[in-house]
Amino acid sequence: MGVHGRVAADGAIRGRATITAKAAVGLLRGIAATIAVYHTIRLSLCQLSVAMHEAIAVQLTALSNLVKTEIISFRKYSLEDPTTWLDRIAALFRDTEARADNGCQHPCLPALLDAWPVLKQVMHKYQSDSRVMERLSRAIRFALRCIGRHAAPILEELAHEMAAVYAAHSHSCLLYLASILVDELYQEPACTQYLIGLLQSLMPGAFDLLQKPNGLRDNPDTVDDLFRLCIRSV
Repeated sequence: MGVHGRVAADGAIRGRATITAKAAVGLLRGIAATIAVYHTIRLSLCQLSVAMHEAIAVQLTALSNLVKTEIISFRKYSLEDPTTWLDRIAALFRDTEARADNGCQHPCLPALLDAWPVLKQVMHKYQSDSRVMERLSRAIRFALRCIGRHAAPILEELAHEMAAVYAAHSHSCLLYLASILVDELYQEPACTQYLIGLLQSLMPGAFDLLQKPNGLRDNPDTVDDLFRLCIRSV
């Protein structure tokens, strides 16, 4: 990567570059893919873990600052828009491919463990905003896909938060996220009780929504995501 490439990449990570949100996400996906390729050739698991941790940490700093402000309304895709940073977190987890050696911690787990407290705060502050919740769920989804069963340490808290937010706002994206949790963690015995508990918490609200007049017609995403969750849980 040349000098201009490094400057653009740093700007994308830190949110300082005068490029569009879409371009920044594209650059971060390229960075994540590069980390993964270098891992297969040269990077140790420790080096990959540090690289991922540092890249995610910058996004978390921005998100944490947003959560602490009184800003509720914002211009889409601006630096005050939490989805700007959530999309960048999603991009990093989406294209970083790494496997943990037998018996070892997944190299991307430290980044997720650092991210979760901030993502939890985002979930609390913006729980009524369907757009933010969709992007938050997407970021967590890609993290789960990246880390797989090694993501089990966040399940208990995540399941609790998802159940509480869904009871209040019925975001369909949480049903889809629950199905991803089942996909990735169903083989972990310690996770079974939390997955079952989450399913039992989400089902009543989803069925109540669909049983309303025109509920099936007006909530197609809930129909699709609930069906996927049920199929995965059988």
